[in-house]
Amino acid sequence: MKIRALIILLLSFSIPVFSQIYPFSYFSVKNGLPNSMVNQTFQDSKGNIWFATQGGLDMFNGTIHKKFNKESGIVGINITSVTEDKNGAIWIGTSEGASKYEEGKFTNYTTANGLKSNFINHVMCDSKNQIWFSTNEAGIAVYNNGQFRHLNTQNGLTSDIVFSISESSDKKIWVATRRGGICVLKDDKVIAVYNPDN
Repeated sequence: MKIRALIILLLSFSIPVFSQIYPFSYFSVKNGLPNSMVNQTFQDSKGNIWFATQGGLDMFNGTIHKKFNKESGIVGINITSVTEDKNGAIWIGTSEGASKYEEGKFTNYTTANGLKSNFINHVMCDSKNQIWFSTNEAGIAVYNNGQFRHLNTQNGLTSDIVFSISESSDKKIWVATRRGGICVLKDDKVIAVYNPDN
């Protein structure tokens, strides 16, 4: 009897339970983006969010969207990748080459001035402030001190179609390729390959 009374007493007091509500913002062409196909998002050191879209580049500072396209000076509008170097310059990969955005101006890089392929899949800044470009048909281009050097199957890469590049804490460069697995580089030399065959 006492147990029944206790259960009835406990059930008569309801404790409100609230689920967490997450504030989401939705961005589309209607409220700021140049295109609804977004290839990458990137946050720079100033807190700006960059959207790499198939219709141009968008920078969102938390309040205002700023769009960049060919008329703004960027080399192409199909933006594939965005990163920042250690000096605060923004590097952009596109299907028509690469662009550097610094102090409100674009500097463009194509096959006309050093790249071996204009289709850039990914851009990465390493710990030495070198800019790495993975390309769709010519391996890797590395920009350092105003010059490009190139790494491809002739240098040991397993494929000239490179999707992305990253640097590990031990300063090795990890390269994701098409049908060639993962190549690991140290001082521009392939030191390991990981694929289903090994």
